[in-house]
Amino acid sequence: MISFQSIMFRILSTVILYNSKISDSETLQSLLDIELNDSVCLTLNIWNNGPSLLDERDVSDYKKIAASKNIMVAVYQDIRNVALSKIYNFIIKKDCFDFFIPLDQDTEISKDYFKIISNHAELDIMLPLVYSGEDYTDIKFPFNIASKQVIVHEEELNVAAVTSVTSGLVISNRLVKLFADKALNVFDERFAFYGIDTVFFLNIHELSDKNNIKCGCFGKIKHSLSTYVEESGQASYRRRMEFLYYALLYRLNYKGKSRLSILSLILARLFTGRIRDFKGVKNALYCLFYKQHPRSAINISLNK
Repeated sequence: MISFQSIMFRILSTVILYNSKISDSETLQSLLDIELNDSVCLTLNIWNNGPSLLDERDVSDYKKIAASKNIMVAVYQDIRNVALSKIYNFIIKKDCFDFFIPLDQDTEISKDYFKIISNHAELDIMLPLVYSGEDYTDIKFPFNIASKQVIVHEEELNVAAVTSVTSGLVISNRLVKLFADKALNVFDERFAFYGIDTVFFLNIHELSDKNNIKCGCFGKIKHSLSTYVEESGQASYRRRMEFLYYALLYRLNYKGKSRLSILSLILARLFTGRIRDFKGVKNALYCLFYKQHPRSAINISLNK
């Protein structure tokens, strides 16, 4: 590990809220408890993705508390439910940083997480141990796709053999520039929700063939993975549909499947009742014809 104690690192974190108050977000509350050292300058972007605006007093109160802890806060309110990939790319292109960290609204960050980042600043990508499941006792990510085993120890990793979730992921500006040099977005904007992390790592694996990308697993977070959350029937159906859109787009854009084969898949799910409403049919057909999620058609103004 290289010593970077005399260097100031600009860390930019973005928390996306949906149907949540600031006070209800585990992520935003845990960020107020973090420990920052003199080598970290933290900027927090809160992006409210809808469906209603945040309470102005809540925003003001949170900003005041954050400022007392040397955390700079910017709030974006766009209640159109924009694709997460587009939000991340917008922030990456708009702001200056050394490290970028996307965060979901239901992630608990360890108090020393940002110190750990500054202690491993030589890495291009850092993956935390992700605890989830009942009582957050099980490590679910990162995952070694070669050995098909969950990584359970903090260590340096071969980036070509790992995958993880987006929340808590640490991306260096060096890696962002590598994507730009290859004319790639850091996050594939054809995907809106599910699949963003999967295709991010697929692109990382491809880039690592000809580029030295330093990767390591350090730090810990607690994260509520949707796979392990009990939901009502309607909420579960919506989530299954979102996963279907991801599956269609992945087959079209990364597996080279024909539109005819994808149409057959859609029809099979329609006839067996797994697609059971007009919106589901419409969105699936949109994915088929445009090769992107319907929410990916929503653009963000660069003047925002």
